Amino acid sequence: MLRRVRKDHYAFIRNEADDQSLSLAIPVFGPTGTVVAALEWSGVADADAAAARKQHLPVLQQASHRIEAMLVEVPDLVASLTCR
Repeated sequence: MLRRVRKDHYAFIRNEADDQSLSLAIPVFGPTGTVVAALEWSGVADADAAAARKQHLPVLQQASHRIEAMLVEVPDLVASLTCR
């Protein structure tokens, strides 16, 4: 599963206990290319998982790209995201 996540740049999981509970997560990369945060969506999908992924993945990706652009413009923001 981790190989797929690294290749696809997102994780999409259906809860094993509750078949309608879904989670989708994507990384937020800092200016050096390291992951500094993640964005996550979770919810219940009455429809199939592919439809939920199609609806929510582009929104998360767009938000991630906007945050990454801000991190390039204001590098001090990266320090506020990392634990020391």
